[in-house]
Amino acid sequence: MSGELCLYARRHVVSWHAATLQDYLRSHVAKVQILHVIQDACARGYRWFDFNPSAGLEGVRTFKESFDAQ
Repeated sequence: MSGELCLYARRHVVSWHAATLQDYLRSHVAKVQILHVIQDACARGYRWFDFNPSAGLEGVRTFKESFDAQ
């Protein structure tokens, strides 16, 4: 189980908060979830997806870096 709250404004989408139950971390459900959010943002014409800071959490930083975003 995983969930994410994203805010959409003008041409900018930001991931405000996300969480995944520990038992589901290895299933990569969070990656599939954020992929669908990014695809939705693109389909609606948004130009920028902001992953937001990682709060110094190594696992969160690694997750975000796995998308090779710039």
